[in-house]
Amino acid sequence: MPSLFASSREKQEKNEEDLTAALYQQIGQLKVELDWVKKNLVLAVAEKKELVEAHASSNRDCSAV
Repeated sequence: MPSLFASSREKQEKNEEDLTAALYQQIGQLKVELDWVKKNLVLAVAEKKELVEAHASSNRDCSAV
């Protein structure tokens, strides 16, 4: 009879370990994705800033004529 309870407890611990491992894996994946988005966001902002500055300087050149 005690073996039934031990087996049930072992299954529950195994399920919890599997769940924990899956959650840590998902956390890792989300961190990688977040880092990628942050990197690309910074690049996108820098590119937009360059475009605005280029446009502003070309407007100044045209207005001088």
